[in-house]
Amino acid sequence: TPSPVSATMVFVGDLMCLAGQQYVATKQASEGAKYDFRPSFEYVKPILAGADCAVGNLETMLSKSSPYSAQQKKSGGMPHCNGPAIYLQALKYAGFDALVMANNHCCDAGKQGIIDTIDAVESYGFPHTGVFKSADEKRYIILDIKGVKVALLSYAEFYNGKQGCVSGSEYMLNTYSEEVCRRDVAAAKADGAEFIVAYNHWGAEHTHKPTDKVRRHAQEMADAGVDLIIGSHSHSMQPIVWLTASDGRKVYCCYSLGNFVSSMSPDTAKDTVIVEL
Repeated sequence: TPSPVSATMVFVGDLMCLAGQQYVATKQASEGAKYDFRPSFEYVKPILAGADCAVGNLETMLSKSSPYSAQQKKSGGMPHCNGPAIYLQALKYAGFDALVMANNHCCDAGKQGIIDTIDAVESYGFPHTGVFKSADEKRYIILDIKGVKVALLSYAEFYNGKQGCVSGSEYMLNTYSEEVCRRDVAAAKADGAEFIVAYNHWGAEHTHKPTDKVRRHAQEMADAGVDLIIGSHSHSMQPIVWLTASDGRKVYCCYSLGNFVSSMSPDTAKDTVIVEL
C-alpha cells in the first residue's frame, strides 16, 4: 500500500497583459531591456512559489506578427490583447507552473498569433492547454503533482467573432460543449488522471452574477466528471459554490476568480482570489 501523499495546487484568474501594463513594464525595465513585468508579482510570489503547482489563465497573445496592445488598444471594437513574449519571464518569476490558454482573445493576433504564443509558452517551459498547433494533440494535459495525476482542461465559449482566422484548422481552438467535455474527461481518466480540473472562459463581463447559461454549463461539467471548475472572463469576482454532480460527488465551482493582474479601471476588476487545493 503506497504511503499517503500531500500535494498543494493554487489557481488564479486572468493574467492580462494590457496596454497600461505594457507602458509600466517599459519604465520598470533595466538598461538594455524593453520590458520588465516582474514587479507586478512581487507580493504574491511567496504564495505561488510555495505551492507544488500554480496555474493561471494566460489571457493575451504573445506574438510579433501583430501590434502589441500598447500600439493598438482596439480591434473590431473589442480590446486587442497581444504583448511581448518576455511577459512569460514574469510568470516564471512569480512561480507559475502551468497555463491554460483558451479565452475570447485567442484569435486577436490571428492564426500566426496562436502559433507564436504556443511557441513562446513552450520556450519558457510551461505545460499548457486550451489552444493547439496540431489536430493530433491531446485536449488536456496531465500534471504529476508529487505522484498525483491531475488533468487540466481549458475551454472558451466565444472568440469575439474572430474564430474565422482558423477556418480549416478549427482544432486549434478548444470550444466548450457538453459532448466535448465528456469526451475529454473520459480520455483523461483513461490516461490515468486521478483528479480533473477544468477552466471555462464564459459568461458576461463586469458582473458579480453568473448567467443562467454559465450555471447550466457548470452543472454539465460536474456531471461529466470534472472535480474542480474554475471560471473566467467576467473580470470580476463571482460566487464560489459546491455543486452536486449526478453521481453524488461534491464539485467545487468558482464561477469567476476575476483578474489576477491587469490595468483595467473598473472597480469590479480590482478584486481577486487565489484558490488553494
